[in-house]
Order: sequence, then structure tokens, then C-alpha cells
Amino acid sequence: MMEADHEDGSYDRNKELKLLEETKAGVKGLVDAGLTKLPKIFVHDGHKVNISSSSSATNVSIPVIDLGLLHEEGNSRHEIIQKVKDAGEKWDFFQVVNCDIPPCVLDEMLDGVRRFHEQDAERLIEGTPSLVYWHQGPLTVTNSLPFAVTIKYLDHVKKLALTLLEIRIAFGVIRPRT
Repeated sequence: MMEADHEDGSYDRNKELKLLEETKAGVKGLVDAGLTKLPKIFVHDGHKVNISSSSSATNVSIPVIDLGLLHEEGNSRHEIIQKVKDAGEKWDFFQVVNCDIPPCVLDEMLDGVRRFHEQDAERLIEGTPSLVYWHQGPLTVTNSLPFAVTIKYLDHVKKLALTLLEIRIAFGVIRPRT
């Protein structure tokens, strides 16, 4: 198990990284091994981060774009376009809500990802070849993300991407192909 405390100043970052890599189980492997303290490789020195508790940054919130307003009558589309433009200029990112991805699809996808990553480390390491050829047979439920929900999720994400692309086209930044 990895050392988390280095009171004597003998911390060796490369050694700790190598130990983590050799487990081949990542952070989950550390948790499974019973590690109770965060390894130093995951801790940033406080003096390197310049965050003041009196900073006005603590009162700032990420812009939220409600795409559900696109389905309403009126100037909602123009308002959304303006909000996206403002968020892009000031933040370079924003949070999207009401993007028409059904909660059940999101829940199923998250559950599938969670089940995949919570498998035993040995199963993830030894049970999954680094390369699978098509003639070796299809992926099974036990060694892959749930196929059906992944396809449903990707269909919804494509629709969201097209909506965001349409909004970007509305800026006049890019022109649609004719």
C-alpha cells in the first residue's frame, strides 16, 4: 500500500506514481486496498494555488443555459443564443439543462458506467484483452458497457450536439453547408 504521510521529508513522487501504476487498478484499487489517507501525488501544495478566501470568485456561478426554452414561443431562441454567446465570451463554457436527454437514459448510462468501473480489479486487468478482433465474438454484458443504453444515450447526445451547432451557426461564426 502507498504511503500517504511523509513527515520525514522523504517523499518520492516518482516512486509513488510507479506504485500506483503497478496496481493497475487506479484510485479504485487504492480504495479497495483500504487506503484511508489521500496519497500526496493527489494533493496540490497550497502555495501554488492562488485562491483568496476574500476573493469575489466565491460569489460567481457557472452560466446555465436552459434549452427547454427553445420549445417555447417568443424571443426565447434569441435569448438563448445571446446567453450562449455571453457565456462563451466570458467563461468559455456553460452548463446545459433541459437538453431532452430523458433522466432514465442518464440513470441507466451512469449505472452501466458505475458497474463497469466497480468490477474487481483482476477482472478489469486480466479479463479484458487489450485488443479484441471482430472474429473473437461479440462483447458480452459482463465485459462491456450496456450496449442498448449506450446507443440510446449517443442518439440523444447527437441531437444535443446539433442543437448547440445550430446555436453556434446563429452567431454567424460558422456557416451551414448548403
